[in-house]
Amino acid sequence: MDEHGFPRTKPKGAKRVKGFQTGDIVRAVVTSGTKQGTYMGRVAVRTRGVFNIQTVQGTVTDIHYRFCRLVARSDGYSYHARKEAALPPKARRHVGTRTACSMDTTHQEPHPLLGDGVV
Repeated sequence: MDEHGFPRTKPKGAKRVKGFQTGDIVRAVVTSGTKQGTYMGRVAVRTRGVFNIQTVQGTVTDIHYRFCRLVARSDGYSYHARKEAALPPKARRHVGTRTACSMDTTHQEPHPLLGDGVV
């Protein structure tokens, strides 16, 4: 404010854009365009709906919000991400990897405190 009560600067920019805010961890699966592939990292939002994603390999610019899925909200902490290859979505579908949430019951090691788990 100046001495007469009028604002000196512009209003601050939008905090959230299309449900995302700077610092959120996102996973982007780009299916069309020159930047096809899968990216996971910290997002920097732009009001026009095109974001920058900072990955382990570097910064990927101009990724549209419709390709992004929220993994974790920005909570003020920084997190380390594992390295992830930028593969096209079709090739990624055929890779036989398991997610962290799946249970592999073929081989289970005993818990160090509970033993074999039989109570």
